[in-house]
Amino acid sequence: MTSRSNTARQQHNLPLATATERPRGQKLLAAAIAATLIFWSTAFVGISIAIAEIPPTELALFRFLIAALTLAIVMLVRRDRKPQFPSRKHWPGFLLMGMTVAGYQLLLNIGQQTVASGIASLLIATIPVITAVLAVATLRERLGVRGWLGLALAFAGSVFLAVSRNHDLSINTGALFILGAAVAGALYTVVQKKYSAAYDSVSLAAFSIGIAALLLLPAFPSMLVSITQASAKAILATIYLGIFSSAIGYATWAYALSRLPASRVSSLLYVIPPLVFVEAWLMLGTRPDLASIVSGVVIIGGVVLINRRRSRKGASQHDSD
Repeated sequence: MTSRSNTARQQHNLPLATATERPRGQKLLAAAIAATLIFWSTAFVGISIAIAEIPPTELALFRFLIAALTLAIVMLVRRDRKPQFPSRKHWPGFLLMGMTVAGYQLLLNIGQQTVASGIASLLIATIPVITAVLAVATLRERLGVRGWLGLALAFAGSVFLAVSRNHDLSINTGALFILGAAVAGALYTVVQKKYSAAYDSVSLAAFSIGIAALLLLPAFPSMLVSITQASAKAILATIYLGIFSSAIGYATWAYALSRLPASRVSSLLYVIPPLVFVEAWLMLGTRPDLASIVSGVVIIGGVVLINRRRSRKGASQHDSD
């Protein structure tokens, strides 16, 4: 009789617990998305400072070593969960994630040396589109008419922003490196999505970045030389990139991917260009012009259109997880 009453009491309290956990989960998701966008948008400033004194490969390795060390410490000291090491059957997938992380950062560093900012931002803006195509083909995600319309709208806003900010959109060989970085970034997102249900976000980020660092390890001797010759400003910029843009940014990105479709999460990257202008306004006093404001409104409108689609279905799926 007592066991039945306890069972009934537990069943009676279950909806209340679920209702309490739901807002908390939504707040954590919103915080993870906000952290990713902030740390990845400010990364462009950090890269521009560090790349002037540290070569692309050495910069990528230094950044990932700092990030890997940061995530390793987090995995060792946290008490809520033990480190999740990749199972043998998942080794190929984690190797691919490490290759795409290393490839993205290396190609982006090389491309930013010769490509104008306008065409670079335009090519990077293809990541959500490439991710959506790959997600539909491999993950069986469905965008629908609103989803594709939102992608097109946000991409158009990015194109307008690139043209309005930089009229020199001539393409050189560096553009191929930027486009390769966009493909690598999209592929990383899609591959990581497949493992987001089996591994926690910190473990996914730690092993992806750790493998990326190992792949770039042959540049370690030249990295040491570059570090000794770099200024304190470049070193501090790289440390910021390693801890915040890489360690925290990749972990929060993995957390968002574990709770939303890859195509929807990737569409949030369109918010980064307008966010960069806001940060420049707040930190440097550079006021955005009318073209930047219009572009930002169009981009955010496209992102909202993508993420408002099937909101009830998305919420019900999230509740069931």
